[in-house]
Amino acid sequence: MARLLIQRGAVELHREQALAGVRILTRALETVDARRHPWLALSAVHNLAEGLADIGRGDVAVALLISWERVYARDALLSARRRWLLARIGIESGYTPAAAALLAEVQHYFRAEGRALEATLAEETSLQLALVQGDRDAAAVAAGNLYLGACALGLGGEQLAAAGVLLELGGGSSPDVTLVRECAASLARTLRRRPALDISPNH
Repeated sequence: MARLLIQRGAVELHREQALAGVRILTRALETVDARRHPWLALSAVHNLAEGLADIGRGDVAVALLISWERVYARDALLSARRRWLLARIGIESGYTPAAAALLAEVQHYFRAEGRALEATLAEETSLQLALVQGDRDAAAVAAGNLYLGACALGLGGEQLAAAGVLLELGGGSSPDVTLVRECAASLARTLRRRPALDISPNH
């Protein structure tokens, strides 16, 4: 039952129906036996945290992720994904210094482990951070890395979004933050539908 609810909730998030997804995932988390099925519970937690962030409840999402830190800590990759999500929420909530430190950690880990999709997602988050901080040079580097990563992964809309930001930076105008946010949403949906990124001990 819990697994089915998690799948339904993830589908709602993918369809950009975050509120519906949050309701379903909350029920899933209440249903699953976390002691017997910790990885299944963690899948509900991670998706729920993303959904909460999407509806503007980053504070609740952060509290949830912190409360499950011990379970995440059992696996290095899952722990890195948790820190990446915390960094993304931190940027959106205005806590940029702490978010920048977390982001630097996870970027190094993803690259060292050869996790191409996660590394690309982290570059998108770096682009958001650079734009928030008004650092045009860092934004140009992140946008370039995002473009290359998206091309390597065979992604479509992300390539165009990154190219658009690069063109704006090169032309001397202010990057369109809405474009970056759309890019972020598209990448997040890609993350959810990639089987290799399921929350499980086998990754």
